Amino acid sequence: MAAEDLIQLLDNRTDVTAPKLDIRLRDKRTGLPVKGQLIIKESKSKNAMYMGSDFMFTVQRRNNLKMNIDAPGYFFQDYDEVFDGEHDYEIIVWLEPAQPGQKVEIPGIRFNMGTSDFATGTEPRLRRVKDFMSLNSEVRIEIQGHV
Repeated sequence: MAAEDLIQLLDNRTDVTAPKLDIRLRDKRTGLPVKGQLIIKESKSKNAMYMGSDFMFTVQRRNNLKMNIDAPGYFFQDYDEVFDGEHDYEIIVWLEPAQPGQKVEIPGIRFNMGTSDFATGTEPRLRRVKDFMSLNSEVRIEIQGHV
């Protein structure tokens, strides 16, 4: 199957003449499109969950977007981006396939000094790990830390 056949485009632009945000989900090893979910938070007009491999949005004014990307068989990615509304933007999200024995560092998971207790503020990252595990129930993970 050709890469073009794997693309699932969601064109959510409200004005095709305005600057656009183009987000593409791709496999880090093969470069092929990956179908997943894109959750946008803290936006004035785009808060929602979107499904696909390629997404297009209108950027009409300065906007801060918090994005969570999840796809079955891949580690999650989170982005916090600011767009000025004057330029086109392209974000290629390189998703790392989850494979046995693979080690991945997840920023934001911290422990209280000298204990195995998670530090305050770690809960949002742990929720993202939980989301990943819900989407990939066959994957077993181990969280390690040095305190």
